[in-house]
Amino acid sequence: MSQTIEKIADIVGGKLNGDGTIEIVGVANLETAQRGEISFLEKAEFAAQAAHTNASCLIIPENFNHELPCRCKDFNAKCLQFV
Repeated sequence: MSQTIEKIADIVGGKLNGDGTIEIVGVANLETAQRGEISFLEKAEFAAQAAHTNASCLIIPENFNHELPCRCKDFNAKCLQFV
């Protein structure tokens, strides 16, 4: 069963940055994620992996105060922050 990023944001109480209409069909780690999957970036030490992920959405904690990978700023990956 798929969910839109917008619906996932509502469920987890997150703040969406980007297009909420993208459908998410699964969850994967940063290295193996493909288009249509969501992944999680918790620590800055994994930012290099996030820059190369194929995930359609990244969940990042609200207190993540490091520079986000550039892919989070374009339309390849959307960022969802817990609030």
